[in-house]
Amino acid sequence: MRFVPATLAFAIAFKSPLHAQTTPAPRYPCPTRAESKQFDFWIGTWDVTPWQAPNPTPQQKMGVNEVYPILEHCVISENWEGARGGKGKSYNFYDTNVKHWRQIWIADGGTSLDYTGDFSDGAMRFRGWTLDAKGNRVEQKLTFFSVAPDTVRQLFEQSTDDGKTWAPTFDGRYVRRKSAVPSTNRDSQEIALGAALAEQFDQQRGLLPKNDETRKIEAYLQTIADSLGRHARRKLPWTIHYDSHAGLKSGFALPGGHIVIWGGILSYMSTEDEAAAVIAHEIMHIDDGQVSERIAQKIAQQHRDITDPSQWTWNEFGQSYGAVKENLCDYDGAKLTVQAGYSPWAYKTILESFVALGKVHAPAAPPPKAITDRITQIENEIREFHWEALTKTRPLLLPGTGG
Repeated sequence: MRFVPATLAFAIAFKSPLHAQTTPAPRYPCPTRAESKQFDFWIGTWDVTPWQAPNPTPQQKMGVNEVYPILEHCVISENWEGARGGKGKSYNFYDTNVKHWRQIWIADGGTSLDYTGDFSDGAMRFRGWTLDAKGNRVEQKLTFFSVAPDTVRQLFEQSTDDGKTWAPTFDGRYVRRKSAVPSTNRDSQEIALGAALAEQFDQQRGLLPKNDETRKIEAYLQTIADSLGRHARRKLPWTIHYDSHAGLKSGFALPGGHIVIWGGILSYMSTEDEAAAVIAHEIMHIDDGQVSERIAQKIAQQHRDITDPSQWTWNEFGQSYGAVKENLCDYDGAKLTVQAGYSPWAYKTILESFVALGKVHAPAAPPPKAITDRITQIENEIREFHWEALTKTRPLLLPGTGG
């Protein structure tokens, strides 16, 4: 807390017996100060990819940036997490002392930057400088362009010749995630909706009361989910719901951290790492914001109420999110499994199990391209992050199997 000397509180001019008292300054001026709202176009949760790649692959994902106002809208807080590691934060605010915007950035590697700038020509434009490894001054420009309501371009440039020429060092495309509710309420409301839909699922599938074997399998899968959930960005009560139906060979994610695993997919598994791969994939549907986007779309298009579970059904969250987003969940899910100590090769082996079984039923048919593309993706990701040696797996210890 900073002590600020008090101004004269009783400077009132008497021009007549009915004097006019000056209007007191508002306690929280930033929400109504025009300058403090100039950077509001950057507020949101953003997926960041190269600007030159309007249709990026999962491998081109640069990171996720959560940007939100704090201190009664006096500061815009940036929270960056790179796709290949590295985190950073910045505080952005309109400095009433110098009448300019400021950005102060600090990264987990210890580097920091301090910029000054202004909003002009539809963009927030910062300037600053740093020192290179030899102690030479490097001029820097950081510009945020408001391209569209849900698209921002961030261009970082630097000059080593006192600003005569500039070279880009970062050029990112920000695409805002659709959120069903404000971020402060999203988790609690999604958790409540997911819990209600999980109960609806159990009742409609006739899973209650659960028999002893189901409870044991569910508890085992829950230990895997717990180990993965510790590394997820969203801190949710990750909860497994097991349905022993042998004919259904998949899983799906409900709002708020609830994950359904069908019994049929367990028959494809020979290691705990493969179970972790499936669960991590479903976690990423939630952690990457895809479930939230689906909720937001239903609210926008059908005027649903997120607080009224009777307006929602569990099975509408079991539908595919499309090849691009499914592949992204594999890509980010593999990183989650590695963080939890599992082998990324498990993605490859379980996908190859689907291909092998397909050959049994249709020997002459080529394997589905959607599956072979995912196999190729995990092979490329293993090379990209140098995970080739992470081959050690854990046995699958499903209750009742002798494990």
